[in-house]
Amino acid sequence: MAARGMSVGMFQGGISTARGAPLEMQMYEYLLGAWFGGKEVSRPQRRAFEFLRESGMTDPVQRAQNVGRAQHEALELQQQAKNAELRFAETLPGYADLRHA
Repeated sequence: MAARGMSVGMFQGGISTARGAPLEMQMYEYLLGAWFGGKEVSRPQRRAFEFLRESGMTDPVQRAQNVGRAQHEALELQQQAKNAELRFAETLPGYADLRHA
């Protein structure tokens, strides 16, 4: 955030310096660019906010419920995958010998 603010401030202030603006205007441009550049939301964050808005998940409670539901489903899928791997392992030769060792 600080790096973005500094880079935008340098860009905006550099333009006023190149124009030969008075020192007060240059300082104003540098600080204004740094302020708004540091407050700017990154592109991935903006896209995430747009996705949430388009999908109707602007309510924080609904978002939390959806995340909880997704975590629960992921846990169930993980358990199902474990069971499928175990059933497959039981079909391999030598599995019974390992189990009784």
